[in-house]
Amino acid sequence: MSNKVKHGAIAKRSSTPGPGSRSNGHPPPNRKQVRFGDVTIQTNARPFMELINNEQAGSRQQPLVIMDDEGLDNEDLHMLDDEDLHMLDDEDLHMLKVYGNDSLYINIPDILKVEDADPALVLNHLRTYREVSKENWKDDPGRDVELRDGTFMRILAMDIDDSGERWVRGRRLFPQNTRDLLMPPTVRELVWVSFFDLSGNERKKEVRVRFSEISRTCKIVFTNLPCKVFSNQCMPNGEEGGYLFCRWRRVLSPKEKDNKEKDKKIMVHKHRFGEIARLQAHHADDEHFQFNGASICSRTDRPALRQYWRGPKHCTLKGTALLEVADDILEQKYTFGDAFCGAGGVTQGATSAGLEPRFAVDFCASAVQTYRKMFAGHRDLDIRGEDIYSFISVAKRTARYVVDILHMSPPCQPFSRANTIPNLSKNEKNTNTLLAVGDLLEVCKPRIVTLEEADGFLDEKHRLWFRKLLSFFVEMEYSLEWRCVWLKHYGVPQSRKRLIIIASGPGEELIDFPAPTHGSEPGLMPLPSIGEAIADIPRDPKLHDLEKATRFSEEKAEIDPTGVAGTLTCNGGMNVYHPSGERNYTLGELAALQTFPPGYAWSGTEGDIKKQIGNAVPPAFAQKLFAWIRSRMMAADEAEMRG
Repeated sequence: MSNKVKHGAIAKRSSTPGPGSRSNGHPPPNRKQVRFGDVTIQTNARPFMELINNEQAGSRQQPLVIMDDEGLDNEDLHMLDDEDLHMLDDEDLHMLKVYGNDSLYINIPDILKVEDADPALVLNHLRTYREVSKENWKDDPGRDVELRDGTFMRILAMDIDDSGERWVRGRRLFPQNTRDLLMPPTVRELVWVSFFDLSGNERKKEVRVRFSEISRTCKIVFTNLPCKVFSNQCMPNGEEGGYLFCRWRRVLSPKEKDNKEKDKKIMVHKHRFGEIARLQAHHADDEHFQFNGASICSRTDRPALRQYWRGPKHCTLKGTALLEVADDILEQKYTFGDAFCGAGGVTQGATSAGLEPRFAVDFCASAVQTYRKMFAGHRDLDIRGEDIYSFISVAKRTARYVVDILHMSPPCQPFSRANTIPNLSKNEKNTNTLLAVGDLLEVCKPRIVTLEEADGFLDEKHRLWFRKLLSFFVEMEYSLEWRCVWLKHYGVPQSRKRLIIIASGPGEELIDFPAPTHGSEPGLMPLPSIGEAIADIPRDPKLHDLEKATRFSEEKAEIDPTGVAGTLTCNGGMNVYHPSGERNYTLGELAALQTFPPGYAWSGTEGDIKKQIGNAVPPAFAQKLFAWIRSRMMAADEAEMRG
């Protein structure tokens, strides 16, 4: 190709600016500028809805965006259509597949089968690679290599087995744009990968591969610094392109049988649980690099990362909290924000766990009215009845909404398996609110985030949305872990299963999930039951009047009152009725099954209240979750403050 410039770049095909070109010195639309020192970096910010619509229509052939590689001060973007592709040679086509567009990912062979993997993708655009001379190879722990299947390794040890075959052991790394990682694609960034077992316990972080699988040597920098601060853009002249960076650890769930495939032997990652975590300082290299006359170390401590994210005003452990020291015991008052708060199930649990609510926002008028009745007495609590984007617009202008802990429960109906007859207009509005997650992280800058969604969100048909949700956290440098949780194991008398995400901001330790409190295992309390939950509900003309309870014209099958109920929804739920089989539950019974305390001050019509109850996060689960998070934060903060 005669007009090719540097690796991975295409020269101008005409002097006329294309649809993505810069004109008059201004960046094209939908591009963000990131500034660090004297360097300006521009990144694509292509609207996500366009990608969703194209993928759902079955088309993966997006316009391909290529940036010239001649320098940051002379960038042009060019949109390539099908007619342009014949101009590209094999190397350029390879670069397009790997790095050309944010909707394209690469597939890597299973890490567990690497010993038998055929030679596959080789990222040969890095000019500093050297072919391995295996005859003269020396035992050199700490050496970085690319393997023949396109993955990478930091070698920690070498050995020879009984047959005389040589092996290497160490950290296994995948390109960040590997499809199954569900992470935003980017250039020259690697991810340290390990696996959970079927029980959700992480396997060993190191793997062993045959020496013969090594293809080339390279240089990988393990760092806990943000990409905006430390990347190839920060390297001295002549070294750009010579480094790969690892900032993340990714723990994948094991592959399972794909029930949709005719070939039942096909195994896929269903991502029922997983972890994406920033490297901690003890995992990062301790190296120094020169940039603009200053020395940059490849690792830093937690307080520095926290200050970089939250700013000087909120960087100390006091942060937005009140710190009291008495009798050598630290008592931390952590602040809390509730986005998509509904009637207040999460806030009820959070306040019971000792958190201080600072704001709550929801668009549903009757739910906000219920919330005000219950929590208006809390000092410094701002309760806002508005859509989430109106709240974000206000929050951008003040630090009033910076909190220690933020909870989000975006509308779950589009992702619920109970949504069998979807309302397309409502679904679009609800999915649009999911795109507010990144903005909420930016304006609230929470140290810890929790998010609750329908477990159907993990279904393959919603995979693009789930990947986008994870990308919001990754792009803001948040570590996160997710699991599908049976709430009956935390005291909720329902067969309710929810997707729960726990995320930790820059400078914070990733908090694991609380252990179950109820179950059949030794040491746990018995599972809760319907009978216990609805046994002593006080009579109430609006909430619990048995004479007015809806009775069935034909009795239904009885339900065991010593078991748990079905999953409550805003419309009641499938097979959710009184154990006698004679009638529906009253509103008071539904609230009890959702673990709301007696006397909760509901507002609105009967239909409004049923919807508020069904949409709520059960307070019993929320209390256990936030009590655990608070205890872990206190332990980490106390250890850090005492040095």
